Amino acid sequence: MKRFAILLAGFLGEASGDPVLQGVPLVQEGRPAAVLVRIGEGALPQLAAKALQDELQVLLGVTLPEVSWGEIGARPAVVLAELDALPPGLAKPGDADKVRDDGFLMETRPGPQGQPVLLLSGHVPKGTYNAAVYLRDLYFRPASDKEMVLKPVRLLRNPRVPMRLAHTAEEWNDAIYFPMERWEWTIDEISQWGYTHWV
Repeated sequence: MKRFAILLAGFLGEASGDPVLQGVPLVQEGRPAAVLVRIGEGALPQLAAKALQDELQVLLGVTLPEVSWGEIGARPAVVLAELDALPPGLAKPGDADKVRDDGFLMETRPGPQGQPVLLLSGHVPKGTYNAAVYLRDLYFRPASDKEMVLKPVRLLRNPRVPMRLAHTAEEWNDAIYFPMERWEWTIDEISQWGYTHWV
């Protein structure tokens, strides 16, 4: 029993030295400690990155440098990418079989030089966006006003129902007078909570 305990302690000691198991440091001493990689164009990937950057700015007054995957080097990173666009070395066999519809995968994985990388990925842009909002709302918890580390995570989220409706009109007396910009803002807000249709 004692020998087992010693072996276990040795294993845990070695494991704790693994950068991936230590999580992704986003902010250290009030400065960015990681980079943001966005693979994919279009409105939703941009909104996903903006959701994370805006929250970091509010919480800690910090914005992460945005770089391409080829520019990541040895820096920790948060990566936004659809499953079919994952760079070599970051994808795992079976990833695409696990995620359905606008669900997402969120997992800490080793980067090109062994550094911790947090992957946020879905089959479609909406899935990747959902992952970013989930991360922002549930995992952005600064340790202080100058420090925030994302603990290692392995999470798979899939929708249980194919359609989620939001009622947007009749209770609002002035809704018929809303300009298009207001409706776009309203729909974006509704989408953050996982609704896919509105009536």
